Amino acid sequence: MAIFSRLLPCCLSLWCFQVAAAPLDAFLSADTQLATGQGRVEAAYDAVNSTLDVFKIRAKDPVYGGTNVGDYSGGHLRGAYQFAHGVSVDGGLWQRKISYRSDKESLTSWQLGTQYRFYQGSFWQGSSYALRFSAWGDSASQLNKTTPTTVFGHTMNSISVHDPKDVQLEADLLGAWPLSEQTELSAFVGGGNSRVSVASVSGSYTTSAGCEFNLLFAGSTSTATLAAPCGHFLTAVFTTPDQTVIHEVSYHARYFQLGGMLQWHNLDWRLTGGYQFQTLNRDHVDAAISSQGGVAYKSNQILIGEVARKVGRNTAVFVRGQLMSHQFVGEIPFAYNSVTASKFASRYGLVSMGVMHAF
Repeated sequence: MAIFSRLLPCCLSLWCFQVAAAPLDAFLSADTQLATGQGRVEAAYDAVNSTLDVFKIRAKDPVYGGTNVGDYSGGHLRGAYQFAHGVSVDGGLWQRKISYRSDKESLTSWQLGTQYRFYQGSFWQGSSYALRFSAWGDSASQLNKTTPTTVFGHTMNSISVHDPKDVQLEADLLGAWPLSEQTELSAFVGGGNSRVSVASVSGSYTTSAGCEFNLLFAGSTSTATLAAPCGHFLTAVFTTPDQTVIHEVSYHARYFQLGGMLQWHNLDWRLTGGYQFQTLNRDHVDAAISSQGGVAYKSNQILIGEVARKVGRNTAVFVRGQLMSHQFVGEIPFAYNSVTASKFASRYGLVSMGVMHAF
């Protein structure tokens, strides 16, 4: 069973190219631009592929450049509503499909938040300050990798990860300062707690003698069951305590972040640029990475740019681009672990195109 326990973490490598359920914190502002009783909705198509990789970020990857690994298609729906003076709520839901060679995985992401503007006055041309509390997360019913994967010199035939998910609770202090009638500067600082969990992991492994075993890792137990009679084995079941496996894939973390946004608009156009810096402290994963001679990625920088144009009195269309310095560090927490950490050395970008409507 020791050899099976060492093989488990390879299953996580199929997560490393998944696209974020980004909370878009780089666009946080104390000014929601909503009046009491007003709201807005946003619907968009999100994508990453070789055509949209205009800056050749993925094409330059020495391993996956020119492949479909990391191709993404999906959509999201976001909305916000101000139901009292200075008090608003917002939420979002993302449905995504990620390609990994012959496999295509589905990921659901969500976000809920509430914001209270506690100050709006004449200081520095009518600045605003607000507190925001939010929760967001990512989940999948099952992730599969059906192609062979070699880890620690051993090859897994296939792997399935059952019920992976992460949940984050976050608090932020926001500020907004109008620089002119058409330009506004915003900034934020905050942090939160993150929890990553997996229900179980299953897969198949063929020994050097040609015997195939079905593996199951659940809780603190590892079980290997002979898939078919092989040699002197007619049936075989091995069950051993193993806390290392789940320890590799389930952990807690704390994170701190800050950033800002600059927005310009006229009657028909709006240009927005945002920046976010995030640093994380994970309870044991990064120590395990360092002890194995790897590099632990404890921070990420995110740039988001958006161009929007009004096409009606209350409706606008937009194109939004997002660039991350270390792929999805902090954006999809369950994608990061001691085996996949090396994949987070590279940058990654994605594009959204959609429509906004105010009511």
